[in-house]
Amino acid sequence: MLLFTTVSSEAGWLIYYEPELKGTVLDIDTKQPIEGALVVVEYSTTTPGIGAGRMSSVINARETLTDKEGHFQIPSYITIIQPLSWKIPSTLVIYKPGYIGFPFGTWHFNGEETKEDLEKWAFAETQMPKYIKFKLDDNGVVELSQAKTSKQEEYAGFALLYIHTDKDKLPIFNKMKNAH
Repeated sequence: MLLFTTVSSEAGWLIYYEPELKGTVLDIDTKQPIEGALVVVEYSTTTPGIGAGRMSSVINARETLTDKEGHFQIPSYITIIQPLSWKIPSTLVIYKPGYIGFPFGTWHFNGEETKEDLEKWAFAETQMPKYIKFKLDDNGVVELSQAKTSKQEEYAGFALLYIHTDKDKLPIFNKMKNAH
């Protein structure tokens, strides 16, 4: 059984594992830490569906706020998933009122992609105007830009649309939403 579980976890079956995620959120212009930014990670799986289709679902979510130095930490996550399911990339959403939030994949923190790759991905994924700026490096430093124009204000909360978890299960999100 141990061998089967070990082999299966490598294939993505039965065991779902996501390592600890640490990062820092800074203002892109001032390089100052952004305190109180919401950080949400969603863990998802996909399962074969009828025909050639697949069914994806969020199996859990965790949230936290950045501290006064802009640091955040999400503990590692491990769980058992149903057979014939496999892990799909986790989504990381960072949001702070007055800033333009952005949805990332946790794989962006592994250093396999360059900043240029990420910026191309961001523009293609969101089709947002090029004046929306962000930076991310492989050390987990995320730089967000302030929403300074009315057009940018329209996009300020767009990252929250990428949170698919029942919002009632995210108390920090709800507290932040109700405060504004």
